[in-house]
Amino acid sequence: MAIARSAPDWRLPSPHPYGGGATRISPALPIYMFKFKKILALIGQTALIGLISLGLTEIAFRVYNKINPSFIFYDRSYNRFRGKPKALDYDFTLNSKGFKDVEFNQKKSSGIYRILGIGDSFAYGVVSYQYNYYTRVE
Repeated sequence: MAIARSAPDWRLPSPHPYGGGATRISPALPIYMFKFKKILALIGQTALIGLISLGLTEIAFRVYNKINPSFIFYDRSYNRFRGKPKALDYDFTLNSKGFKDVEFNQKKSSGIYRILGIGDSFAYGVVSYQYNYYTRVE
């Protein structure tokens, strides 16, 4: 006749100074595995919160860009550098096409000369409109 043996009872003494029950530990997993699982869960939660935050930030920027377009998001159109028509740009009001220039007719009248000026920001962008050398040539 076989004697039934119970499984060993894996209990640690209570950390409480007045007793009060023991902490039950599974014999299959050592103590460091519990800490590893807690740390892994914490890292997973942190990563999930970070991804959700980045996703919501991206959505907020895209909605804001639809309302008030900015240079943050790439646009294939060359118009991304153009200002809003009739907007005030420091001491000058942009024309109806959104460029920093006075209004002019597309059809050239007789006796009018048109000069093409090519340059970078030092040639045009730094100096105010009335003192710009392109304006002085006019």
